[in-house]
Amino acid sequence: MVSSSVSAVIFGIALANLPFGFLADRSPVQPIIQKGGIMIAVAGLICAITTNICLGQEKANTFYVMLDYLGGWIGITMTGFVYQRGGWNAFVSISLLILVIPVIVSIKERTERIDRQ
Repeated sequence: MVSSSVSAVIFGIALANLPFGFLADRSPVQPIIQKGGIMIAVAGLICAITTNICLGQEKANTFYVMLDYLGGWIGITMTGFVYQRGGWNAFVSISLLILVIPVIVSIKERTERIDRQ
């Protein structure tokens, strides 16, 4: 079930590149990216809260995929705005901050787990 879902998603992404690539060449890209990110977030949320899925594993997978795409969308969009406003130095600074925060959180969680044992 999961492998056919993943295949369907990859096929959908490949198929969607045709009209959206054409659109992106002829119109501003920012509104397309913003609307696409919102659509992904809403679709993932709808899949995550649906009641006809019995097992928690499917919901967890849906949440993971939704947050993966949402995080990528936010990261790419935010760094694009930062680069546009502040240039290369601001882009590198915010990118390093985005990469350092998860490392700090994981180190903190690891030390807390060690302290509990």
